[in-house]
Amino acid sequence: MDCASARPAREQLAEVLVDLSRMFTGLAIRSVSAAPVEVTVPQHRLLVLLETTGPQGVGVLAGELGVDPSNGTRLCDRMERLGLVERRRRRTDRRAVTVHLTPSGRDLLEFVSTYRRRELLAVLADIDDDDVAPMTELFARFAAAARTSSPRTDDRGRDRPCERPPAQIPACDANALGSCLGFWRRSARSGRDASRGQVATIVSRSGSSVPR
Repeated sequence: MDCASARPAREQLAEVLVDLSRMFTGLAIRSVSAAPVEVTVPQHRLLVLLETTGPQGVGVLAGELGVDPSNGTRLCDRMERLGLVERRRRRTDRRAVTVHLTPSGRDLLEFVSTYRRRELLAVLADIDDDDVAPMTELFARFAAAARTSSPRTDDRGRDRPCERPPAQIPACDANALGSCLGFWRRSARSGRDASRGQVATIVSRSGSSVPR
């Protein structure tokens, strides 16, 4: 399939993903709001950064969060008062201070992840077991392509244009993923009353090579 004929499929898939991203944003906000300790989404993101990257200096965390160092300091101050992070001086350089995730911070992250997983499983309950494998494969391909996308900002913090490497999802897979996401989007909106998924059939009709 040439680029001209592949473009509409990818554009349609992008529209479905934009719509789905709004639902994921809503899920993210609900899960953070339900946490036993009152935190905001940016504060939760700070905890996620510490969990994934390990202890960091305030300046590094501020850069990752896209805020200036003073705002980063205030953010860490509040999180420390809540008992979710703690500052420690480095043994090799007593002047350097790093921010660490506390056990309470890890518990909060686990609570939020469990909340999200429970909501997603409620949606996935309407999908046939045989459909899970091909759907997982398609999402894995999308995730791999997304991870290789260009950084959103340059070294001065300015927004980059949306640049991606050559398409890594074949057009037939884009069709299949778009159809799968469309079903999931409808299921999420209508709840458990949604009709059962036909993902494997969708993949087959799209001509995708994704195995059942």
